[in-house]
Amino acid sequence: MLRAIRVVSALMGVTLAYMVLTGGMSIRVFIAPDLILSLGLIVAALMPAGIAPRALLAANGFAAGVFTVATSRYVIEDGRINPPLIVYLVLAWLFTLLLVGRRGSSN
Repeated sequence: MLRAIRVVSALMGVTLAYMVLTGGMSIRVFIAPDLILSLGLIVAALMPAGIAPRALLAANGFAAGVFTVATSRYVIEDGRINPPLIVYLVLAWLFTLLLVGRRGSSN
């Protein structure tokens, strides 16, 4: 399971960075947090096995917050839903919960 979370987290980070750097972001205020998040997801996915679960937990927890705020902004201000953002939101929350459960079972 950890390997899958690593791969998907890295892909989320790379695709998010690509969207930001190629001008695919329509909300300018989210550019800095999204670039920081992208870097965090990529770095966490590349961490050694001993600290990867904690790093991925922190990165995906941050991602869950960022994606929740962005989704809320789209729905409240624009009255629309961004399907790729919803997928990232669900994955970030799922990975956060899975990693918290994993950490809780290893203590």
